[in-house]
Amino acid sequence: MVNVQSSTPSTYVEVIYTYNNHGYYLHFDQTIDVGPTAGIAEFPVLPSSSIEIRVGNTNPIYGATETVYITYFY
Repeated sequence: MVNVQSSTPSTYVEVIYTYNNHGYYLHFDQTIDVGPTAGIAEFPVLPSSSIEIRVGNTNPIYGATETVYITYFY
């Protein structure tokens, strides 16, 4: 679960990872818009040696300030 508080209404969370199950690979890449200024994004996470979590702003004119909390449930 990724909980985001943002100064802009155009914030997103993206999770990227690859799961390897005995040579069969599953590539996971999902983006969820959060907010207008706060929101929660939940993603399924399979075992992986590397998980990338991106928090960004799609507004090209204004920057953003975000506070991000990540909780991993298993």
